Amino acid sequence: MLLSEFIKDLLWAGAHSVFMKVGTWLDKKIDGPTVKVAIGMVLGLASIFFVSIVSGLLGV
Repeated sequence: MLLSEFIKDLLWAGAHSVFMKVGTWLDKKIDGPTVKVAIGMVLGLASIFFVSIVSGLLGV
């Protein structure tokens, strides 16, 4: 139980780091606040699905 929570925390931290770097990179390339918000929402949803899928594959 404790190990699975630790693995999930590591996954969340990794996903947060990766998607924040992608978001920062995209922020410099995109003009317009509406598009930035939409891209941020898509990246947020992608990180949730990423963690769910990897957690399922690892069986935690």
